[in-house]
Amino acid sequence: MHDRFDAARLERILRSDFELGQHEEIFVAFSGGLDSTTLLHALVSIDSIDPERITALHFNHALHQQAGVWEQHCKEQCRLRGVRMESHPMQPGNPRGRGTEAMAREARYEWLQAQMSMGSVLMTAHHLNDQVETVLANFFRGSGVRGLAGIRKSRSLAYGSLWRPLLGVERESIVEYAIEHGLQWIEDPMNVDCRYTRNHLRHRVLPVVREKWRGVDGVIARSAENWLDASELLDEIAESDLAAIRRCREGRFNLVSISDLTSHGRRRMTNALRMWFVQCGFEIPHRRRLFNVIDSLIAEKREPTCLVSWPGAEVRRYRDWLYLSATRQRTTFTTLNWDRNATDPVLIHDRRLVAHPARGAGIRSSVYDNSTIVIRPRRGGESCQVPGSLYHKKLKKIFQEKGIPPWQRNDIPLLYIGDSLAGVVGVCYCQPYAAGENEPGVTFELIEKEGAHK
Repeated sequence: MHDRFDAARLERILRSDFELGQHEEIFVAFSGGLDSTTLLHALVSIDSIDPERITALHFNHALHQQAGVWEQHCKEQCRLRGVRMESHPMQPGNPRGRGTEAMAREARYEWLQAQMSMGSVLMTAHHLNDQVETVLANFFRGSGVRGLAGIRKSRSLAYGSLWRPLLGVERESIVEYAIEHGLQWIEDPMNVDCRYTRNHLRHRVLPVVREKWRGVDGVIARSAENWLDASELLDEIAESDLAAIRRCREGRFNLVSISDLTSHGRRRMTNALRMWFVQCGFEIPHRRRLFNVIDSLIAEKREPTCLVSWPGAEVRRYRDWLYLSATRQRTTFTTLNWDRNATDPVLIHDRRLVAHPARGAGIRSSVYDNSTIVIRPRRGGESCQVPGSLYHKKLKKIFQEKGIPPWQRNDIPLLYIGDSLAGVVGVCYCQPYAAGENEPGVTFELIEKEGAHK
């Protein structure tokens, strides 16, 4: 027997599990389906919540010919409830191997996050049966404890929080509430297409399981809570281990010390690497790929040309450091003149080249103001006489002394005055163009282009 769901129960959940205050702006992800329709109706029915605080957010995936009709339905339902609604159409794009559904889900969450204000709350209508299906789907994929923990009840999101207040509510209770209140909702025909994993579990697997084990949904949900406890404990250990490992960030690359990493056993090292990837904003790779990082880059100490990559990310080794970065196509940039009066930024790959006034550093201001500075890619064989040195050094030697990995070196722009090398951005400046002690100068820096991915 399932528990009854109503507005009073939702209010108790929000007060006890989420500590809902009196002033947060509340957003509801509103597809117009049964679950989100029930959540929105029950939320508006709570007397202590001012409907003015609530905004429904509808993302039009444009994946079905009725998508426009569904959006209009959502607008009408919100009008009847006295709730504001914001909608957004999905923009055409390239799935890049992720599949249309995955691309749509990613686009939806990007838009939802963009709507949130400081301290706001986004509520989604995931319920107990969604949790069960998620846990089983992850189990059949071979997920570890993080995947078996299923859907989190809450987490931070953009400037606020993501809440799932119906996660402990059974679907039958939601259906009964909707029928009792005469709600109208959209039935997406894709929800009965058993080619999709979740629908196959819902319509073909779980009904058979429930015949044998009554109450199995609650059992699976409790198991998910246990796995969540284990997952959070592993995260705490990983965060503690990473805190003791030397880490630094140079340009676009995230680094960890290999010698510090290997001071832990293999299991804790693997656990710390997973956390490192997450903290840097990357997907955790498949278990075999993760072990490849350990065996190929850490244990065997291969040359820095060796890398381990997976969609969107790559890891390399140089000396005592592991370098983690976004995967991209490396191409040589074009030679161009530096225009000190230009308003548009100079882009080198996905970074902006900017100049800053300085003292005792960079190119002398008198030279900068009266010379044409040309930005060129590295071709090999260049040399520079750094201040304080009696001789020219090959750039390769300077890069080695600075600890710059080989695969980064061709990405660094060179600054020329005439045919003479005047500086290497972010690395050094060359005589006779370098500013002397206390002499005004101009330094150059490469910074991430706004909106660039890592």
